[in-house]
Amino acid sequence: MRRKDVASIVAEIKKFATDHKIPKGELIRAYGYDDTVMPNGRLLNRDDLDAAFPDNPVRVEHVSMHGVVLNSLALKKYGYSAETVTPPGGVIVRKEGTNEPYGLIMESAFIPVTEQSEPMSPEEEIEATKAGQLLYAQAGITTAHEGATQLANFETMKRATDAGANIIDVIAYPFITDLDKILAESPVSEWGKYDKRFKVGGVKITIDGSPQGRTAFFTTPYLTGGPGGEKNWTGELTFPADMVNQMVK
Repeated sequence: MRRKDVASIVAEIKKFATDHKIPKGELIRAYGYDDTVMPNGRLLNRDDLDAAFPDNPVRVEHVSMHGVVLNSLALKKYGYSAETVTPPGGVIVRKEGTNEPYGLIMESAFIPVTEQSEPMSPEEEIEATKAGQLLYAQAGITTAHEGATQLANFETMKRATDAGANIIDVIAYPFITDLDKILAESPVSEWGKYDKRFKVGGVKITIDGSPQGRTAFFTTPYLTGGPGGEKNWTGELTFPADMVNQMVK
C-alpha cells in the first residue's frame, strides 16, 4: 500500500511491527521510499524513525534500490557515524549543522549495508526462495536475474539451489566489489551453465546511480538539486573513471 508522507509511512511500519509481533532489538525492513515525491519536501529522516522505533534498528529501502533510510540503531548496526567519510560516488545526508548521518545513505556509501545479509535458517532460505520466485512465475516470468550479487547473496542462492528450491531459472551477476570472493567459490569455468536452474551470467559494474535517487550522472544539473540538498548537482560516477576502466578490463 502506497504511503505518501512521513506520518503515514511511519504508521504503516508501526502497524507491520505490531501485526507481526516483532520483538525489541530485531531489525525491521520496509521498501519503496521515494524522496522525490514527498509533500512539501518533508523527507523521512533518522529522528522520525527513532521516535517511533527506539528499540529496533529500522531500514527503509529507497525505491531505486540504490539506497536506504536508517534510524540510529541501524546506523550503528551498519557502522555509520559522524566520523564516517562519504566515499567517492556515495551520498550520506547529514543533519543540518552537524556531521551526523541523518538517515539517507546512497550509492557507494550504501555498500556496507548491502554486504550484510540477515542470517536465515536453511528452511527459511528455501521458503523465501520459493515465495520470491513464485511472484515471477505468477506473472509468467520464467527467468529472473539478481543484478548485483554479493558474496552473502551468492552463498544463499547456491544453498537454496543445492536444496532444489528453484522453480524458475535464476541468473546471478556478481558485483564487481565481491568478484574475487565469488570466483574463489565459483570459477569462471563453471559460469554460463545452468545447474538446477541456477547459473552465473556475468559481472555487474555500477558506473553511476539512479534517476529515481537523483544520483544518475548527467551533463546538466538536476532541476531540484541533489538528494542531500546539493546545488548545481549533476550526479556522480560510482567509481572514478580510471577505476571503472580497470574493472572492465
